[in-house]
Amino acid sequence: MKILICGAGIGGLYAGNILTQKGHEVVIIEKSGGNLERGFALIIWSNGFRMLEKIGKVDAVRAVGTPAPRSHTEDANGKTLVDIDFSDVGIEIRQIVARRDIRNILIKDLDIQWNTTIKKLYTKGDATNVIFNNGREEYFDLIVAADGIHSRLRSSMIPSIRSRSMGWHGWWFWTDPLVDYSDCIFSIDSDDKSGLVFPATDSTKACAYFIVRDASRTESGNSPDSVRKQFGGMGEAASRIMSHLHDQREIFLHKIETVIAPEWYRDSIVLLGDAAHAASPVSGIGASLAMEDGYVLAEELDSTNPLPAALKQYQKRRVLRAAAAQVEKTTREMRDFYKDFLDSPI
Repeated sequence: MKILICGAGIGGLYAGNILTQKGHEVVIIEKSGGNLERGFALIIWSNGFRMLEKIGKVDAVRAVGTPAPRSHTEDANGKTLVDIDFSDVGIEIRQIVARRDIRNILIKDLDIQWNTTIKKLYTKGDATNVIFNNGREEYFDLIVAADGIHSRLRSSMIPSIRSRSMGWHGWWFWTDPLVDYSDCIFSIDSDDKSGLVFPATDSTKACAYFIVRDASRTESGNSPDSVRKQFGGMGEAASRIMSHLHDQREIFLHKIETVIAPEWYRDSIVLLGDAAHAASPVSGIGASLAMEDGYVLAEELDSTNPLPAALKQYQKRRVLRAAAAQVEKTTREMRDFYKDFLDSPI
């Protein structure tokens, strides 16, 4: 089968790997110019590592990742709310991986056409013809929309499905590690704000993600001073984290949105990853779920079912699992949820 994948994020690249390994002719297009330095860090859970084993990339990813064997959560006064050793509760140790590092591993040996978008689609017999922005035209049996939460392909397929604002704002940035918590995911929780700090591959850096749950109370802008002002009342640990902010170019501010598509395919277009089910970044499970999508899609395409039946079965196997991961949970609820969720069948 000739397959076009739109989007060279984690989900699209994983799908490209496993579909290629199963003998499909795969082309990946990406609207950006291939700058792999963009992005921060992500969490790979045990289910994500199972998916990486399927394509022979697990050792390479583990080699560039940093283990996070525990999680520690405090309130703004420094009082411990939760301290979890993952092995004590039956959860496999998760790892923090820089987005650029895992993308570099997944990109190897794939045919990726950078700075490329779809200009027009039209059906011709059993195939879909695609006209690209450079004027080239090519046919495909299947088009995989792995182009993110604001998927253009999803909008063209089902215009009524749009991302939904959570009313939250989030800031990503690099900072110095917290010496006392350099081996864990450190969290600060208050009524309307929270922050996470992850260890990074480079021991001189940590990745931080801070959110405000009420956008109406958000300081505008992403300058170091505005971020420090926004989170200045979150205690001594937050102040230490914010004290290392110096370069506005290294701070990324975004509105937090979610989407859950009730329909994952139409004709020869199928949704994957955030295009189908974008959850809050706080859950930290989006990349692992996107890889699951790629694996299940490849498995169904490998069956004897005709394409419409294979896509129907793909949606059936994925939609409830994706929806379960979207429900917002407290730290304690997340611990119990992941214990059951991560190793359950996909």
